[in-house]
Amino acid sequence: MRRPIATFCVLAAVFAACTLSPVAAQAGDLVVKPRNPKTIFRTQDGVYEPRKLKYRVSTTAGKRTWVLRSRKTMFTGTPPSGKARKRAKRVVVTPNDARIGALAPGNYDLRLVWRAKGRGNKRVKRNVSLVVEGDAAAGLSYFTNSCSGCHDIGVNKNGPRLGGVYGRKAGTVPGFSYSDALVAYGEVWEERTLNAWLKNPQKLVPGANMYVLVADPVDRMNIIAYLKSVSP
Repeated sequence: MRRPIATFCVLAAVFAACTLSPVAAQAGDLVVKPRNPKTIFRTQDGVYEPRKLKYRVSTTAGKRTWVLRSRKTMFTGTPPSGKARKRAKRVVVTPNDARIGALAPGNYDLRLVWRAKGRGNKRVKRNVSLVVEGDAAAGLSYFTNSCSGCHDIGVNKNGPRLGGVYGRKAGTVPGFSYSDALVAYGEVWEERTLNAWLKNPQKLVPGANMYVLVADPVDRMNIIAYLKSVSP
């Protein structure tokens, strides 16, 4: 009578080991690198910089089945799905020409999502900023009609000269008296910062000496494209 009991105990121990082992019962977490946000720039000529984004997908233990998603299919991934294992595999993400080409000039915050199938249905998200460049000629027209009363490209007026403003640190034009708030802000002027400044300067830099708002995002991007064209 002892052998059946012993056999039962052995089988129970094997069953417990199979069900409780963390490696056998639980797949590793999905890992996507790099973690830092990426920026894709699209010029008026339809050129993308960079043309491709590269990620490495892996898992901390076991394996996971994953699927890459992108907002309104703005990007496509190769491969779009697969098995994640400890050894990372490369995923190349490229802009969707038709989708992005139909967008108006502007700054867009998009997101790539790696959805892991199976237990927990975990997701890993990576942020992508998409900059669609404006039209410099239209920006010149807007600048001449709406901005030239206070600004000039070559000389300081009521506002600082704007020649070379793209790529320049805020509050650093020689001979111009800036507000303390703008000097303290100290960011470099590029698409993201100039767009936020033109949209609502007081929101971006409370206490700055500018109160004019440019409501239309296309107008903002056109102005930025023009200012970029007169910057080294």
